[in-house]
Amino acid sequence: SQALDIMRTTNLNFPIMLKPRSGGGGRGMVRCMDEAGLKQAFAGLQMNATIPQTGIFFVEKLVENAFHVEVQVIGDGTGAILHLGNRNCSLQSALHQKVLEIAPASSCLPHETRVALIRNAVKLMSSEKFKGAGTVEFLVDAASNGLNSKHEFWFLEVNPRLQVEHTVTEESQGVDIVEIQL
Repeated sequence: SQALDIMRTTNLNFPIMLKPRSGGGGRGMVRCMDEAGLKQAFAGLQMNATIPQTGIFFVEKLVENAFHVEVQVIGDGTGAILHLGNRNCSLQSALHQKVLEIAPASSCLPHETRVALIRNAVKLMSSEKFKGAGTVEFLVDAASNGLNSKHEFWFLEVNPRLQVEHTVTEESQGVDIVEIQL
């Protein structure tokens, strides 16, 4: 399968997360612990009527004990990016729906990791000369080093729009993101 080819060329090992590109909001995400599970998951995703059929899937490293951290950004289209802190949205339902968002994400991450996440989000969005309000999402390995040192983390995705969670950042930062964007 395509997923196995990707894993071979990138040196990605099991376990992995298989996600349909057009799933969104956690729809269609499947944990794959081995090759047999991957083949079964891939067949199931292709047949899932609730997911638009693009035939395109993401293969991601599965981090079992992870924090899901989002960095809220605003860009003016010139490469200038303003970050509005971060949110911890690790508490999710079995269907990967966010249940609780905490801003800032300081209770789960050491300062060094928070700074690195923000720096990476700003660098990415600046390089794209992003314009508008958006969110850069990361997975942070909760078990990688403890709260007194740096955590290992991976980029997940960019949502180049306002998300429903933007109000959590507005409350914690005392700003109106919609007004700033306009």
